[in-house]
Amino acid sequence: MIKRRLKLYPYHTFLVIPFIVLFLYAQNLNETRPYMTYRTLWIGACVTLLFFGLFYLWFKDRLKTGVFVTLLLFAFFQYGVLYEFLAALYFKGTWPFKNVHRYIIFFYLAVFIALAWFFKRTRHDFIRINYFLNFLIIILLLFNLARINFTHLHLKDVATNNALNEKVVFHDKSKMPDIYYIILDGYASNATLEKYYNFKNDEFTNTLKRLHFSFCDSAFANYYFTSQSLSTTLNMNYPETTDNSDERLYDNLLFKTLKENNYRIYHLYSGYAVTSDFLNKDSTISIAGPKEFEKSLLRYTILRLDDLFGLFAYQRLNSQFKQMYVLPHIRHTPKFCFMHFVAPHPPYIYTKNGKMRAKQQFAENAWESKDFYVEQLEYVNKQISKLVTEILRVNPKAAIVIQSDHGPWLSLKSREEVFNVRSGILYAYYTNPQIEIPSRTSSVNTFRYLLNGLFDAKLPVLPDRYAGKSNLLHDPILTKKLIGGED
Repeated sequence: MIKRRLKLYPYHTFLVIPFIVLFLYAQNLNETRPYMTYRTLWIGACVTLLFFGLFYLWFKDRLKTGVFVTLLLFAFFQYGVLYEFLAALYFKGTWPFKNVHRYIIFFYLAVFIALAWFFKRTRHDFIRINYFLNFLIIILLLFNLARINFTHLHLKDVATNNALNEKVVFHDKSKMPDIYYIILDGYASNATLEKYYNFKNDEFTNTLKRLHFSFCDSAFANYYFTSQSLSTTLNMNYPETTDNSDERLYDNLLFKTLKENNYRIYHLYSGYAVTSDFLNKDSTISIAGPKEFEKSLLRYTILRLDDLFGLFAYQRLNSQFKQMYVLPHIRHTPKFCFMHFVAPHPPYIYTKNGKMRAKQQFAENAWESKDFYVEQLEYVNKQISKLVTEILRVNPKAAIVIQSDHGPWLSLKSREEVFNVRSGILYAYYTNPQIEIPSRTSSVNTFRYLLNGLFDAKLPVLPDRYAGKSNLLHDPILTKKLIGGED
């Protein structure tokens, strides 16, 4: 009975997208949560049903329609893979054509027309093919489900965060201000901007100084990728290993400590996987646009064409810049508000006046050109200046930290120069009354200084170390950033 159904009904068509979603979920278990898949599965089911209905009206045959739509969906989800393969060949000099999207689209159209014509004309019954596809997709689904289950059981046996064994005590609770932590991803230090970008960041710096912000002008990051850097900052300690950075970020010591002292944790959704969710957050402010899991999935589909338009990234940041004003107007106090903006980090979608940039490829790891970086930084400056002005208007006694997780990547002549650019960060803070933080400090001590100053937490200040330098200097990405090869 089961074998007969597998031969006569195209179940595989409606299992293609669930399989692809499960596969991607299994590949990124450290960064994903089940809820991230729900909207994708729902939209995928609707799209599959729409395609099946439309092509059934044309083919007038259940099995023929099912096999065709399955091939169509698999092709749809292979677009990004083919694009990345050809783009890599182009940069190696073995593919001669620059406009990769154009050639793939022509290829896809030709194949689609040829397949549609063949399926319309053929008299093949597709029973064996249908049976094989049903059997294959079910086996693949079961394999990925087993893989997810096994990995989750393994993760439960591993202590995710040794820092949580520490106990932070607030000895002075007379001042319990609202705290805002604003991360501007990839924001360079002022020294880097002046030396390598020929840009003086005076307007933003002076605006914050007029608002009585202080600057740590020689601050640096301890690690040089977002999850490693932020997990170190929020756990206020160096990790024994960076292998579990995502788990340490999700379940961090700072959020736990604040929760134990009656703070509520509010989180502005970033659209970026590693800061998409936290164990101890109370509420997340939603934004428009695809979530990070959805974006990761879409980059393998024909919607990868958004590289040419930047609509998703524009929608995400634009929504963040609107929704961030919700946080200062939340009445509950004390509260901790976490905001991570993936900017001025590429893709460069803004001009300095906030208009959407046109005729530019919007790759997320393309740090050139310098002019585009500076223009996006200038627009981010305007938005953050407005935000902190509003925060201080509503609550002059709030504590605010504005910090970058790391600096930009630049193509330079030596590894040391690339490292210096990557390690230097923006670090500005406001407290009332003022807390003194050394000009030369690193992000691991950010909240040690803050909790000591606000609550007399008596946390020892750790040695400031370039803890991730060795790993960065041996990272293959670094070699690509060197002009003329290694120094």
